[in-house]
Amino acid sequence: MGKFVDETLERMTDADTLKGLIKRETFDDWDGKTTMKLRFAACILSVLFLAPMANGAIALSDLVDNNGSLTVGDLVFDQFAVSYSGEMPSPEFINVVELDSSGNYGIRIQGGFLDYPVNGPSELTVSYRVTPTDSAAGFLSSTLMGNPTAIVNGSIGVTSTFAGLGNSLNIYDSTVDGTDLLDSTVFDSPQSELNVSFTVDAASTDGAVTLSFVDQTFTTGGGVVPEMSSVVGWSLTMLLGLVGLKYRRKK
Repeated sequence: MGKFVDETLERMTDADTLKGLIKRETFDDWDGKTTMKLRFAACILSVLFLAPMANGAIALSDLVDNNGSLTVGDLVFDQFAVSYSGEMPSPEFINVVELDSSGNYGIRIQGGFLDYPVNGPSELTVSYRVTPTDSAAGFLSSTLMGNPTAIVNGSIGVTSTFAGLGNSLNIYDSTVDGTDLLDSTVFDSPQSELNVSFTVDAASTDGAVTLSFVDQTFTTGGGVVPEMSSVVGWSLTMLLGLVGLKYRRKK
């Protein structure tokens, strides 16, 4: 397991600092028994195992550096840009994966997004344009979901906005404000294209906060606007996956 964790950490930015924190055992235990080493081990495991593995992934750096595009179903994603700070990974360690959710297409942004209490908060912003291949099919709605996880004390959230529109999407996990892993919005009128920007804000004061994937899907005129009840099973599955970490955090 030690070799496995080390190899995983090497794919994250500032890996040496994180390794040092994992090995440090001089912090106070959060439940009188578990050391900081185990806190960060739990953090890493949540990043690795709470998200499905990426198949046919494209590095975000390839899309940004080469002005690349990605066609998913009847949607084209292009004009990718990225900025990051703190413990967020650099674009070559972030994957972009195709998604098909019952005919509503989108992309998954996947990577080791995290913050730990060393250098202040961390932030990642990814922006892109999405257009339908059929110019007559306007965008009706969008859904955002992911697996933000706050361990001990802190918060991590994702906010997605659409240029020129008042709609926004927000998912988060916070030791103060609770958890919301799924959000959806319906546009006032069909949109011929969307300029999307989403920001991951992460701040930990004790332990760590993590996120390993963000899914954003879109419904066009040829699709069916998903009801929240149709995806509640997914949300419940994610909540069950976080139960162990929540229980340890609250003790």
